[in-house]
Amino acid sequence: MAIEDVFGDAPEIGAIMAQPSGTKQDSGDGVTEQIVRQGRYDLLDAQTAGLKAKSVCDLGTTQNPDERYVVSWTLERIEGDYGRLTITVGAPADNSEPDPDEDDPNVVETKWSLKHTQQQLPLSRFWTDGTWSEGSSPDGRALALWRQEPRKELYDAYQFLAPDGNVYTLDGSSQEVADKYKKGIESVMRFYPVVTRTITYKKGMNDERIAALKIGARLAHIDTPDKDFGLNPGIWLCIQDDADEDADGKLVRITGWMGCKSLDADLYGDTDRWEPMN
Repeated sequence: MAIEDVFGDAPEIGAIMAQPSGTKQDSGDGVTEQIVRQGRYDLLDAQTAGLKAKSVCDLGTTQNPDERYVVSWTLERIEGDYGRLTITVGAPADNSEPDPDEDDPNVVETKWSLKHTQQQLPLSRFWTDGTWSEGSSPDGRALALWRQEPRKELYDAYQFLAPDGNVYTLDGSSQEVADKYKKGIESVMRFYPVVTRTITYKKGMNDERIAALKIGARLAHIDTPDKDFGLNPGIWLCIQDDADEDADGKLVRITGWMGCKSLDADLYGDTDRWEPMN
């Protein structure tokens, strides 16, 4: 327990005046301790505006911030215009849900990593969305019929017999694509960034904690990581969200996001997202 004296003309609020022998308490939800501030009641009352029980608050100064998890606080009026503010700090309860906008004091460390993953894209993704030297786009229907043409002489001449009984020849753009298929090229290698975040918590796994952290809830959803290393692939997809215990029994959560050029919001979005029938 620490007693701090608060005066209006002090350059640093919270100068420690004394540290009498005190006690720490462990109620089963973690160790707690008390910070006692005494001084002018109006100044202490103004400080309580920045205090919120069951959340992380900054108990320090602008020059020396001190973010602590506030379990509870009490403001008493004592002699004259003075008061005593008692702040109990410690670790959050097991079933407290983390606030994504605040630092979680239950976190031991957070690590980020970046790698690139290989994807094999079908060639059709390139001749439907790609840029070609010819002025017109390749004819997808004509290419499909040409690829099924069993007659070698027609196939080699970029021709096919259509259902109407006529023989047609692929146009210039379609022949450019057909040349790739003739060479056996049916897919194309591309690499996309994958950002991974690993969080280690002070405590281990249990049903309540997994539910509170909502592990797995954003999988296969359009979702942007908190840190993207300055990359702008177009859009991000959550592709990993796993929980495990390390050798010390601590909960380790690994979440990964893959950068993509584009994604279909009907399949990967949040609003009106298509879900399987069964």
